Amino acid sequence: MAVSTHRRDREVPKRLVGVILILLSLPLGQSWSQGYPLRLTGADGEVLTLRLREEPEILNSTCKRLHDHPLIYLAFLPGPLLFLVLYFLKRRSAGSKKGAAKSIGPSLMVVFCLPFLLGVQDPDPSVTALLRQGIEAAQSEHYEEALKYFQTVADTMGCSASLSYDMALCCYASGRGGYAVHYLRKSIRDDPRDPALRKALSAVEGNLDLSSQISPPIALHPALFFILTVVFFNLTFVALVFVYLFKKGAFAILFVLIALLSLGSFSLFIYTLGESRQNGAVVKEGQGELKKIPLDEAQIWFSLKEGTSLRVTGRAQGYLLVRTGQGLEGWIRAGEVLID
Repeated sequence: MAVSTHRRDREVPKRLVGVILILLSLPLGQSWSQGYPLRLTGADGEVLTLRLREEPEILNSTCKRLHDHPLIYLAFLPGPLLFLVLYFLKRRSAGSKKGAAKSIGPSLMVVFCLPFLLGVQDPDPSVTALLRQGIEAAQSEHYEEALKYFQTVADTMGCSASLSYDMALCCYASGRGGYAVHYLRKSIRDDPRDPALRKALSAVEGNLDLSSQISPPIALHPALFFILTVVFFNLTFVALVFVYLFKKGAFAILFVLIALLSLGSFSLFIYTLGESRQNGAVVKEGQGELKKIPLDEAQIWFSLKEGTSLRVTGRAQGYLLVRTGQGLEGWIRAGEVLID
């Protein structure tokens, strides 16, 4: 028993040394790792570990701007076409409600299947290869090289919330805070529903000592209300078909309710679309010089920190008229900011 106790006494200091070494290797307080992954302290004191998003997630996070594709507006046709078809079928069948009603089922299939017939393209193999090279470069802490790959992918692929997020991490790790804020705000604009993007933006702005920033878009994507508008618009005509065929008060009430839902969805679509398309900008590096008039010889009356978010309200002579989150308004050179 004495031998066993002696061994334990020798093992305790070794274990203490091991624990101390582990504790010394951990980030303390507000510190964060410049490498991969990044560790930042959020606004609520939570330590966030920000890792690069991988290839599949980036490829699946392309913009869901359905309203930007002209062919998607064909999805508004099935409802009116259904009503017209059944109207003529009823007239030909000498008022037979049963014969006309049997046509509703197949016609409804068209209503919900037409948008999916537009198809989805597979990702370009060259884009996938460039994306993979960019991720590997970022993981090796070659951030400038990674940004070149990511920018090439962005030019080819279009907007992607996860791609902008990875570009923001690379910029922040390489000491370009203004660019990091810009890309994070862009990623939120592309996918406002992702809470991780908002947490990352809050943490980055907090570590850059930025306050009273312009709020990012609300956490509702215009595509959601666009889809609801399409669905309720078509269902409005389906309800109108039942009113026409059966002439019952219950169907008339249903028609009015669905029409109101369609109108409400369209109103919310217009509102969220306007929110997402508001012109924003971010001071990209150094300090932004705010002036009262858009002239080079005008006196600087306020300096803005790198990463300060702005709302653009006008343009003139190479200057932008902007408003800060604190309500200050003035002119800044267009070359000093990144446009969202």
